[in-house]
Amino acid sequence: MSIDAMREVAHRLLVSTGALAAFGAVLQQRIDSVPVSQELEVRLMEVLRILGIDEELEGVSTEALATLLAEIRLRAYSETGREEASAAFLVVVGKQ
Repeated sequence: MSIDAMREVAHRLLVSTGALAAFGAVLQQRIDSVPVSQELEVRLMEVLRILGIDEELEGVSTEALATLLAEIRLRAYSETGREEASAAFLVVVGKQ
């Protein structure tokens, strides 16, 4: 693989990482009911619109958003096996 091809892969991964960070920020903001600046709100909602999920979040309970954010965090930070990560998730959401 050439350096240009690797650079392109890195760029795509960075775009995905940024989109996931924006999604996580929106989830956290809605869970905590913390207002953000109008400029930030516009930017975050634009990312969600591009992802096609801007309207999907309307009417979703805080508990469901918190569960989704916990799932994302566990997937992102877990260095354990799948079974251990599932058990940790249950502890995080209070199911165990």
